Amino acid sequence: MAAKLAIVCRLGLAAVFAAAGAMKLRDVQGFAYDLHLFALTPWALSKPLAFYLPGFEMLAAMALFIPRLRLGAVFAMLGMSAAFAAAIASAWARGLDLSCGCFGHAQGSTNYPLHFAGTLALFAAAVWLVFQERSAGHDREDGLKIRSSRL
Repeated sequence: MAAKLAIVCRLGLAAVFAAAGAMKLRDVQGFAYDLHLFALTPWALSKPLAFYLPGFEMLAAMALFIPRLRLGAVFAMLGMSAAFAAAIASAWARGLDLSCGCFGHAQGSTNYPLHFAGTLALFAAAVWLVFQERSAGHDREDGLKIRSSRL
């Protein structure tokens, strides 16, 4: 059962991150504008973030299916989900009326409760995969054992 749930989580995370990255690449300048509207980064930082983040999202999505890269991909998605949740919560708390840019540049306002809940679901799936991958004696697909180190 846990192995099937892990596959579902991997597929779900990969689909969301790959789609989000691909859609952002269609209009990088528009995505940079959306990032800048969050008022968390100066324009000089929003532009490179908009350029590199979509590729990073797509690489992390692909890496979920490469056993030696899987744990790193999950941690990358965990970090991105935490950053996205913080940005959404910040904009929501400040009452900003903007498009989140999650799936590329779009018109309209963000439904903050829905986007925050979705981001938390991604975060929860990534957390579960971390524990699944790090479990003691968990057999990896490449035949190696992951040993948990006890502190």
